[in-house]
Amino acid sequence: MQLIVKLLGRFEVWREGELIEHWPRQKTQELLKLLVSERGRSFSQDQLIEAFFPDLNPARAVNNLQKRVSELRRTLEPELTKGTDSQFVLQAGSREQGYYFSQEAACLDDRSARALERKVSVGSDAFSRGSYPAGTSS
Repeated sequence: MQLIVKLLGRFEVWREGELIEHWPRQKTQELLKLLVSERGRSFSQDQLIEAFFPDLNPARAVNNLQKRVSELRRTLEPELTKGTDSQFVLQAGSREQGYYFSQEAACLDDRSARALERKVSVGSDAFSRGSYPAGTSS
């Protein structure tokens, strides 16, 4: 399964070429934005609670966070039978240790797409000038 996440401008998520139009809650979207913006970085449960539920008592905050993570996984992967089988939203050890967005999953966000476009442009310019990086041949 492949995702395309547009973080800049209007927030959009495309799954297998289809726009995800229904989001259970705003916080579910916000959780995805945070995790995707720092792919591979593990956010502890406490960090996520502080970011999204700072005013709730601890038990309710933990419950709300777990529900948003579950919603996010099911929104991204509707066929998912077990949340911990998600290829996108991964658990960093135990729930208390937190969550992160997989760096290996097939997901392209517009920030990494722009970086790739710049690299391709630089490579194309070098190729058109006949200037090849060391270690390549013409």
